[in-house]
Amino acid sequence: MTAPRRASYALFAVLAASIVALHLGPVLLAGLFTYMILDLTFRRLASSGMSRQFAKLGALVTYLLTASLLIWMVVTFFSLAVHRLPIILGSLIPTIDGLANSYGIDLPFENLHEFRVVVLDEVKQNARSVTEASGLLTKGFFQIIVGTFVAILCFMPEPEPADKHDLFDAMRREFDQRVCVFMAGFEKILSAQVIISLINAVVTTVFLLAVGVPYVRFLTLTTFIFGIVPIVGNIASNTIIMGTALTVSPQLALAALGFLVVSHKAQYLLSGQILGARINTPVWQILAGLLIGEAIMGVPGMILAPAMIHYVREELRDIPFK
Repeated sequence: MTAPRRASYALFAVLAASIVALHLGPVLLAGLFTYMILDLTFRRLASSGMSRQFAKLGALVTYLLTASLLIWMVVTFFSLAVHRLPIILGSLIPTIDGLANSYGIDLPFENLHEFRVVVLDEVKQNARSVTEASGLLTKGFFQIIVGTFVAILCFMPEPEPADKHDLFDAMRREFDQRVCVFMAGFEKILSAQVIISLINAVVTTVFLLAVGVPYVRFLTLTTFIFGIVPIVGNIASNTIIMGTALTVSPQLALAALGFLVVSHKAQYLLSGQILGARINTPVWQILAGLLIGEAIMGVPGMILAPAMIHYVREELRDIPFK
C-alpha cells in the first residue's frame, strides 16, 4: 500500500462525498453512461483491427445514435404518460370504488371528483417545492450537458505516456486505476440491467397484446425504462400494468397479476444468470444498496448503488491482509 495509492483512495472518497453533497447524481450518471458507451464501442472496434482514430470516431457516432434513441424514448414516454395516466386514473378510480363498495371497504374518497380535490390540495400544499424544482430544471439540464461533454473530452485524447516518475503522475495512475475498477462494475451492472429490462419488455408486450390490455406502447416503454432501476423499477412498472388492466376488468387484472408473478420469478432467475454471474452479489446487498442510494441521491443513487457495492468489494479484495 504505497502513499500514492492511499492518496488515490482519499481523493476518490472526497470526490464521491462532493457529488453527494452537491447533489450531482444525475450529472455523474450522464457522464458515466456517456463514457461507458464510448469506451465499450471503442474497445470493440479496436479489437476488430480498426485504427485508433477511426475507432474513436466510430465510438462517437455510436454514442450520438444511442443518445438520440434514448432521448426519443424518454420524450415519448413522458408525452404518453401525460396523456395516458389521467385517462387510466379516470377509469381506475370508479372501478376501485365499485370493488371497495362490493367488499365493504371504506376509501378516503367517494368519487373521481373528490379524488381530484385531494390531489389538488396536495399540489397546493407543496406548491413551493414544485416551484423550486421547476426553477432548478434548467440548471440541472445544463449540468447534465456539461457532464456529458466532460466525459467526451476525457475519452477523446490519447493516453499520456507512462515514462514519468514524479509524485503527481504516480497519483494520477493510481486514481485512474480506482476509476477503472468502478467503471468495470458500472459497465457490467448497467449493461446487464438493460438486457434484463429489454427481455422483460418484449415478453410483457407479447402478453399485453395477447390479452388485450390497452395502451401497450406506453406500458412497454414504462416496463423498459423503469426496469433499468434494479428490483424497485420492476415493482413500479408492474403496479402501473395492474392498474391499467383493472380499468378493463377485474378478471384481466387477475390474469395480469398471474403473469407478472410468473414474470417476476423468471426475472429473478434471469438476473441470477446475467447480473449475478457478472458481479456475484447477493440480493440482500443489492437491496440494502438501493435503500441507501435512494436515501442519498434518489433514483441516480439507486442506479449507482450496485456499482459502488461492486467497487468497494473489488478494492477490498485487492488489498492484502495478514
